[in-house]
Amino acid sequence: MQQTAAAVDRPWAAMGLLLLAQQLIPLLDTLAKLLTEDFSIWQVAWARFVFHLLPLLPLIYWRHGLGALLRVRQPRLQLLRSLFMVAATCLFFGALARIPLADAVALIFIAPLVITALAPFFLKERVDLRRWIAVGAGFLGILILVRPGFQAVELGTLLALGCGCAFAGYAIATRHLSLSAPPLVTLAMTAVVGSLVLSLLVLIEGSLWRPPTSKEFVMMVVLGMVAAVAHLLMILAYERAPASLLAPFSYTEIIGASILGYLVFNQFPDLFSWIGIGVIVAAGVYNAWLGQRV
Repeated sequence: MQQTAAAVDRPWAAMGLLLLAQQLIPLLDTLAKLLTEDFSIWQVAWARFVFHLLPLLPLIYWRHGLGALLRVRQPRLQLLRSLFMVAATCLFFGALARIPLADAVALIFIAPLVITALAPFFLKERVDLRRWIAVGAGFLGILILVRPGFQAVELGTLLALGCGCAFAGYAIATRHLSLSAPPLVTLAMTAVVGSLVLSLLVLIEGSLWRPPTSKEFVMMVVLGMVAAVAHLLMILAYERAPASLLAPFSYTEIIGASILGYLVFNQFPDLFSWIGIGVIVAAGVYNAWLGQRV
């Protein structure tokens, strides 16, 4: 993302914006988990993208004009990037329906480690021994959290890990698309593709759709609006400071997820889960710190 000199000189504002965004995202996840109790994950994902897109359209019209959505460069890569996000969202909502909120959030933080592991092959970036050690430590944290062999590995766990891998693909495609379109336009393209794909899916397969009550419809609207606001805050944050400086603050999402998981669902990570989460976070922060020094 292109940054002005003035923007880079405002790291405290950037950190504040990102921290706010990361505490809004668990609210989105909580709403999604509540909705998946009564709706298919496909309908919940549909609401997330449609009601994410609608508030973005007037903002894009004001800043760039709606024609900007038709003039994007590298449309195939834009489409691939968007499909990665659609896949990540559906996998994550499937995980939320099956495992505790905090565990699902922690597991998707495999994404930065997968990005680092794939960077030499898809981004032509050098990854030194210390960063490989960070990747290995992160996977160790995943093993502690999942504890394969000591308990049955749940489908929700596999879905959350799949979400992290899909999000890694999304991030790699995003790096390739950097500066090819304004951030708001790129964000809207993802919402457009998600809305179209999921609308087509629920239209073709009627069993995936259930008419919501007024209360449920409001929850769906809030779900999408929270997603739009959180992503807009992240865009504003990354316009004001380098990604390597802000990356460690992304892990604060786990705090909000743990609090809401306990308050809303009476779910709280056990000791081994906290150890695994701690190792994942430490590996991710160390990896981000090494990236800042490159």
